Amino acid sequence: MPNAFSFMAIIVCVLFFFLMNILYLPYLEKKIIEFRKKTKKKIWDGWKVILLYGLNGLKSLFRIDLVPPKMNSVLFSIAFFFLLGIILGTLALIPYGPATNFYGMTKGKLPLWIMNLETGLFSIFTLLTLSALSLLFVGLSFSSSAGLTAGFRSALRILSLGIPMAFSLVSITVLAGSLNLSAIVVAQSKVWYLFTLVGPVACGIYFFVSAIAVNQVFSSFSSSSMLEHQPPEHRDRINPFNFSVLFRNAYLIVISLLIVLVFLGGWLPMQIPERSVLGAGINRGLAELPAVFWLLLKFYLVIIFSLGMRIIISRFDEHRLINISWKVLVPGSLFLLIFTVGMKQKGWL
Repeated sequence: MPNAFSFMAIIVCVLFFFLMNILYLPYLEKKIIEFRKKTKKKIWDGWKVILLYGLNGLKSLFRIDLVPPKMNSVLFSIAFFFLLGIILGTLALIPYGPATNFYGMTKGKLPLWIMNLETGLFSIFTLLTLSALSLLFVGLSFSSSAGLTAGFRSALRILSLGIPMAFSLVSITVLAGSLNLSAIVVAQSKVWYLFTLVGPVACGIYFFVSAIAVNQVFSSFSSSSMLEHQPPEHRDRINPFNFSVLFRNAYLIVISLLIVLVFLGGWLPMQIPERSVLGAGINRGLAELPAVFWLLLKFYLVIIFSLGMRIIISRFDEHRLINISWKVLVPGSLFLLIFTVGMKQKGWL
């Protein structure tokens, strides 16, 4: 069991990881847009510019009032801190590596997680589903019926899009035989679930819904719907770092970590076929790298891919998005779950 100092150190590291990603994901998205449009020959801006961008973002968190004008401050604050609590709660339930002694620097092995529940995946998905309530609270805080309608509609979209996400994740838990995220990672020691028979379909459904569809629901509600129902003279007072960044990028952090843990082997190192002595030696060298390194490497690869797809894929019409969910994703994910259970019972998976 970790002592109080190591436990607090893990909490500080997780909060620092969350804050740095919240501040710099908009910068990364900006660089991806510039690279795609080739608007700048120089992609790297230098350490001073990057540091200044983070400091300006941190300052903007406290510079503008959190609650927009002509809104119920109590309900709006509840919505904001409720969503923030959900995101931090999910980060506390995610394991970031196996127990380690940091190459002999500590006497015993210290866990790289805050809580590692046996039903960790179920708990995280439940918390993410409850994020729809934050949109409902924001809708209730509007002074107009249109804002209330926008809140209800966005919350219902999040709940409807969560159904295919649940089916795709349950298909993977059938393969792993556990809801514990550490056990799911260990079960991928031979082959990552992305490269199994059902893994690509499950990952495709989960990625489309979480990284693209749900992102569009959050971003459209937090930016257009909120600004639409505010007076013109007050629209520039809504802080984008307080709303759009938290809604979109914090959610992206969590779902990217889940993709890495559930489909990409988590902190397990990349391996090449051992067809020669050289291949076996390279695998041993890769295995010596820290587990957190592999987790972060896969995490940022997923982040870059997600931001790129967010930019490339045009925004779906809201009604078209729901039609795709109910007519394609829900039946497809349900069939995938039934297929996975049948193949598992036959011993073919």
